Amino acid sequence: MLKITHSLNRINSITLLLLSAILCSCFPERFRHEKYDCSQSIGGIKTIVFNKTEAGEFAKITTINGEEEASITQIDNQTAILKYENRQLKVNRQTGGVTLTHAAKYQSAICKKTVFTM
Repeated sequence: MLKITHSLNRINSITLLLLSAILCSCFPERFRHEKYDCSQSIGGIKTIVFNKTEAGEFAKITTINGEEEASITQIDNQTAILKYENRQLKVNRQTGGVTLTHAAKYQSAICKKTVFTM
């Protein structure tokens, strides 16, 4: 009888441990704030901030003149492409490299990436 009780306790403990591990690993990210600090002020842009990383959403751009929005036209884990005024911004989400294209001219810089998640 004692042996059966010990086996049941052990099975219950293992089940509880497995269930806890599964539940903890499945919680989705509720909030993500991805920021690129371009202290070199590429084309007047100081920072680029993504809160929603989906095509059709907007990124917040801080310039020397204030805050503006840029449309996210394409995005994946590696690259984000934004339309800002009549310019295109290409952000390498892995390295922080930003390329600004305006007509036939382009500028590039490496920005400092920070990510805050909850």
